This record gives sequence, C-alpha cells and structure tokens, in this order.
Amino acid sequence: MFGFLKRKKRMEYPEEWRIACEGLETQPGGWVVFQSRLTTGDIQQVMRLALMETPDVEGASQEEILEATLAFLEEVGRILGPLVLDWNWVDETGQEMPLITEDLEVMTRLDIRELHWLIGQMQERVGKMRALAVPPVKGGGSSPGRKGSGRRRQSGP
Repeated sequence: MFGFLKRKKRMEYPEEWRIACEGLETQPGGWVVFQSRLTTGDIQQVMRLALMETPDVEGASQEEILEATLAFLEEVGRILGPLVLDWNWVDETGQEMPLITEDLEVMTRLDIRELHWLIGQMQERVGKMRALAVPPVKGGGSSPGRKGSGRRRQSGP
C-alpha cells in the first residue's frame, strides 16, 4: 500500500570495513562504515567542520535558538551524510536509526557524544591522510622522478 515508505535495502559491506564505536557508551556494540576514498572536496568539508562554531545564542529568543541549532545540525549532516555509508546505531528506545543520507532529521536524534564521535573519526582520518602527503621538494635540487644532478647546464663556449 505505502510502497514508497519501504526502506531500501542497504548494501552489505565487509565486516573489516566496520569501525567499532569504542568508548561511545550510547552505542554499545555499535559500528560505522565510512567512505573509504576521500576526495579533496571531502577533506576540505571535514576540515571545515573543525572551524564551524555552534550558533551564538546569547540574547536570542527560543525560536531563534532552535532555528540556529537546526541549521547548524543540517549543515553538519550535509557534510557527514555522504561519508557515513552504514551503521548499526539505535536511538534511546532501541529503534534502528536511518542513515543521515536517508533522513537528515536523524541529526536531531543524535546524542551530542555521538555527533562528536563521528566528527572526531572523520577528522582523525583526514589527519592521517595529510600525514601521508609527500612534502614539497626543498632547495634547488632536481625534482623527483627526473634524472640528473640538479645543476644547470651552462650555455655558450
């Protein structure tokens, strides 16, 4: 009858792709599968998360606070959603939580510790990727991959 309400079957990911939610007491036995390939755009977005500030609510009305908080959570969800491929998270009543990409409103149901854990995991992955980056060549030597001493040839007789 309401076929459009049926949830799509999620893709099955290998168990070794799962990251255990160790130390996250709200999700005992929980795991998350993150996107394995991060583009430079993804990295930029995750780094942006570190710079985002929670809304300034000093002197704001309840309605303004709610609006600012929801806008903040929506932005964080838009960044994290595509990077979280799967999870087995449940809410406080034990109901399975949809993925962020399935229902952006799930961001309002996350415990603050869960939100911090997700952001922290992504920032840790980006940090590891940045550490693997090859540093630029210093000095006037030859560039990597080119043969030669790195000295210029003198022209003329």
